[in-house]
Amino acid sequence: MKKRYFTKEFKLNAISFAQERESVAEVARELDIRHDMLRRWIKEYSQKKNDAFKELGIINQKIKN
Repeated sequence: MKKRYFTKEFKLNAISFAQERESVAEVARELDIRHDMLRRWIKEYSQKKNDAFKELGIINQKIKN
């Protein structure tokens, strides 16, 4: 399986969607990502806010329409 990378913008949008809905797992399925990854992003953002997700930069973005 090829490793996928996501932009900071994608992660922030995913977090926003998850906060609008009751089910993190549902949002993860819709975005074709693992629910535990989305939970990790939520946790990192809640702890670091603007300093979250600086380690990767922009490599690849995948948004499922």
